[in-house]
Amino acid sequence: MAPSTVAVAILAVLATPVAGSTFDYLHIEANEGNSSGGHVAIRFADRVYHFQHDHGLVRLRRDSWKHFEYLYRTLKNRGISVSRVEISPETYENLRSAFQRRFIVGEREIGLGDDLHRDTVLLEDLLASRGGATAARLRVPGAGFFEPTSLPADSVDGRILATMRRQVLARHGATFLGERRRDVERHLADLEPTSPHMPPPSTTRYPSTEPLFARRTTDLLAAATALDLLATPHRLRTDRLVTASARRPLSTRERARLRDAADTLAESLTRLIASRRPDWGYPFLLGTARLVALERSLQRGRWILLDALPSDAQALRLDSRRRHALPGLLADAEVDRDAAVQKVLAGDGFAESEWSELETAVTHVAELRRVRAGASTLRVRHGILLPRGEAPVSLATTPRFHPAQITRWLRAARQREADYTAALREAHGYNLLLRNCVSEIFRTIDTALLESGAEPENLRDASTERLGGYIAPLAGLNFIPFVSAQRVRSTYSVAANVELPSYRDYHVERMRASEPSLRVALRESNVWTSTLYTPSAEDGFFVFFTDRRLLLRPVLGAVNLLASTAESGFGVAMLPIDRGRSLHAGLSGALFSLPELLFVNLRKGSNDYVPTDMRPPGTP
Repeated sequence: MAPSTVAVAILAVLATPVAGSTFDYLHIEANEGNSSGGHVAIRFADRVYHFQHDHGLVRLRRDSWKHFEYLYRTLKNRGISVSRVEISPETYENLRSAFQRRFIVGEREIGLGDDLHRDTVLLEDLLASRGGATAARLRVPGAGFFEPTSLPADSVDGRILATMRRQVLARHGATFLGERRRDVERHLADLEPTSPHMPPPSTTRYPSTEPLFARRTTDLLAAATALDLLATPHRLRTDRLVTASARRPLSTRERARLRDAADTLAESLTRLIASRRPDWGYPFLLGTARLVALERSLQRGRWILLDALPSDAQALRLDSRRRHALPGLLADAEVDRDAAVQKVLAGDGFAESEWSELETAVTHVAELRRVRAGASTLRVRHGILLPRGEAPVSLATTPRFHPAQITRWLRAARQREADYTAALREAHGYNLLLRNCVSEIFRTIDTALLESGAEPENLRDASTERLGGYIAPLAGLNFIPFVSAQRVRSTYSVAANVELPSYRDYHVERMRASEPSLRVALRESNVWTSTLYTPSAEDGFFVFFTDRRLLLRPVLGAVNLLASTAESGFGVAMLPIDRGRSLHAGLSGALFSLPELLFVNLRKGSNDYVPTDMRPPGTP
């Protein structure tokens, strides 16, 4: 098929409405890195759900189609096979809801495990503090947005906080803040660990339990910090801020929109401070920080927002291979920022989701500019972010706990954490054959059918009626990604099958349409002369691409194996200089060269960045 025909077919399928009557089963080709044996996913409209191996567990991920396709097809250079399955609107909603519910339940269970670990750490700190070490401290979200100051009350920050205080007292009464503060202090004084019932992990039941010790402590400390903010002079920390652009002043329209957002946000904050919800402190601190940033924007005439990247964001070290992508990355980020600004301008009031998207986009631009100016690392985190503003806060209740009492609580907390971790691994532990990215998709489909009224003994019939056939999660070789894709094509009511070629395959076919095929084949066959591949910092060392060279694959694989073995030897000598980077590349290259000796290709090369005008059609 000619490249232009392929592009038309791809765009035709991707442009077809998905919601309500079809879902896509996606098979992603193998490559070096995560899911090296191939991967599968299921797509409902713009949402893609896929299971990944994460610290010994099978964890359901949810991505936008835009991100998923760009990540796998373009950056990871993996072709995607799309099988579009026709179903009724009712079945579509049953399936979509089942995957969404499993995602929410899974994230909550992971969060409970984290909370149990935080209990253990907090009690360890409490015990250490009773032994004469420093006072126990907790990282409290929102506590790092502001710092005490001696600035005059007529400064922007002082004026906003004073106005907020007056509005709160006018709404809730002159004694409200004092009573609220005494209430928080009383709860902190009475706080001690409990032995909550931990519901067993499940794929369908949301785990409901009382907030754990560290969570309750954090919520109360955040509330106390929020009340302190209105009691004494503070200012918003400048290192928590980013600027959208200094090239032009705010327009009249932008000023009006920011004023509307500030007024709406201030009104909601005066209600929030009296909320009965135990975790009101962090949202109040975040909202107040946003309010001050809005007022600073109006005063200085440009967009000023909170830095959305968390303190634990990955710091990606940039070598020369990665720095070449900075101009394109910055251009893409500026497009996203401008789109986020326009979305905010088109709305009214203060919309949390729109503001988070804008903060995320502006933060990415600011971070890329920082690196372009000379910084050696780039902070990265995927998805829409929410500014956390975490900072350590001392726990005032430490002195009233006796060491023996803390020791008993600590022993129980460690046991709860160990028991829950074991239960999570029992319910969701990764197993290459029994519980992987394929089996869990079909298990979730089975769950959706059962919850919509199908009887267990009639599950096959219900699946045949609604999907066109039944695929057992563990039958035969269904656990293998490419086998499962073949099963879907031959079993379900598939309306269309489309191959989305990888970034490299797509461009090689285009080149062959305008150049002699032999010239293209020779030039693009290796990493030295290829015009489509710049060695990625994440790839192992190799010389020849073997993904489309079946007959020559063992020979080229042998060359790759020899070259990567030599690179490993070189890496040993370079250990003191490159901290093992060359050695790791050589060993990884050798590992992925071995299957090529047996005519099996896994490695296809990956990309750190691909410019917008080079992305295959259909890639957003």
